[in-house]
Amino acid sequence: MVAFETESQKSNLPLADFLKELLVSMGFKVIFQERKEDNGVTKANLIARIGPSNIETLMLSGHMDVMPIGESAKWITKPFKLTEVDGKQYGRGSVDMKGPIAAMICAVEQLLPQIDRLRRELMFGLTYDEEAGLKGAKRMVDAKIVRPKFILIAEPTELIPVRTHKGHIGLTALCWGKGGHSIVPSKGRNAIVLAAKVISELEEFGEELKGIKEPSMNPPYATINIAEIRGASKLNEIPDCCEIDFAIRPIPGQTTQRIRQYITDRLVERIGYDKDGLPLVTVDLYMLEANRKKDEKDMYEAVENDKKLAEKEAKMGKKNRKPLIKRKWVMDGRKGIKKTPTEPMATSADSELVKVAEAVTRISACGECYSTDASEFQRLGSECLIFGPGSIKVAHEPNEYIETSQLIKSIEKFREIISRMCFGGGI
Repeated sequence: MVAFETESQKSNLPLADFLKELLVSMGFKVIFQERKEDNGVTKANLIARIGPSNIETLMLSGHMDVMPIGESAKWITKPFKLTEVDGKQYGRGSVDMKGPIAAMICAVEQLLPQIDRLRRELMFGLTYDEEAGLKGAKRMVDAKIVRPKFILIAEPTELIPVRTHKGHIGLTALCWGKGGHSIVPSKGRNAIVLAAKVISELEEFGEELKGIKEPSMNPPYATINIAEIRGASKLNEIPDCCEIDFAIRPIPGQTTQRIRQYITDRLVERIGYDKDGLPLVTVDLYMLEANRKKDEKDMYEAVENDKKLAEKEAKMGKKNRKPLIKRKWVMDGRKGIKKTPTEPMATSADSELVKVAEAVTRISACGECYSTDASEFQRLGSECLIFGPGSIKVAHEPNEYIETSQLIKSIEKFREIISRMCFGGGI
């Protein structure tokens, strides 16, 4: 599986075809949910079913895409060739999460001799573009083509059951000043000075977030990270705009929409308005750098074209009008692709799947601070559990690996969980 280059900008269809052939040979009925993305690349979710239809289905899930390899010179092995070194399996996706998917398939294969005794439907729901905004899972949920009661997602947790995790929302605060030459600062309004006030407010908000806790997580409260500030590029100009990129990781019970609305209202109230009644700060979803640069290029072209149009209109005797400016462009809605927020996830400690996993591992389920496809799958009303071999600490990094011993051990754990959930035996 590692040999299939499924970085998010590429198609996952060759890997999906490979897995389809494998699962069909095991007796599963397999369908694809295909989609042609905006970049022209076709991708697919894979859905495989076996057993009594729609009876308290257990879905085994993982994502087929991987992060880009980065600088190949930093790898000690070939990124897309699974290579064992000192008891570790190296390769992009070895831990996140082709290794865990392979382990789940091996576990099911060992249960095939008793497949006729299935008392629940068993399903694989393998997604695309988890690393690019949970796109595959979102599409699977929106299409309502699956509705499992339980979902086991094999993200790397070092074989520790995880029943809660945080969400993530990236935001950009745009502070609006009034440009001018720095010779006379009083004639302008320095956007970076406004940004300093915004940062102070964000820090204060971060402290307040510590008062609401989810004990299963570490840290047990929502966190805020101020990541980047962009202002003027010349020492002799008063910056008319300053952008602050920041991210918040909410805990269960806090939605990204409510957080965005609250932080927007708070900043507008405390930073204030200009003489025209426009807010001195606006908040938008975070835009990736490449998209932001394209949006800025489009904006400058639009501003220049509008300036030429205004001059032409003036010559024709038309009344002067306010020209298009960056602030209006942004407030009307930037055109670039923005990072999709992910919601926190929580499954009850009383869930049958949680209790079975705890019994099999003899480890109490805990919480994590990252996000997974469960952010989307929970919209189905499904009880989700994150559980898989390997450490998330080496995911996305050069020389990603999974320990061979834990990969083998995970097959046993997956088999036992599936057996208790789908063949009887219970907790």
